[in-house]
Amino acid sequence: MGDKLEDMQAAVAANVGTKVRVRTGKPITPEAENAADWVLNSLADLPQAIKKQQKPAQ
Repeated sequence: MGDKLEDMQAAVAANVGTKVRVRTGKPITPEAENAADWVLNSLADLPQAIKKQQKPAQ
C-alpha cells in the first residue's frame, strides 16, 4: 500500500499479492495508478474494498 510508484515497485519486489494505491499524500502519477491493483481515495476506504472483494459472485 502506498501513494507513489516506488511503493508499488517495492510491493512487486516483496512479492505482495495485491498492490493498493491511495490517492492521499503525493500527487497522482499515471504510472503509480497503473501499477496498482486497487486504487482508493483514502486509507479509510480499505475495509469496504476488502469486504467487496470477499463477497461471493452472484
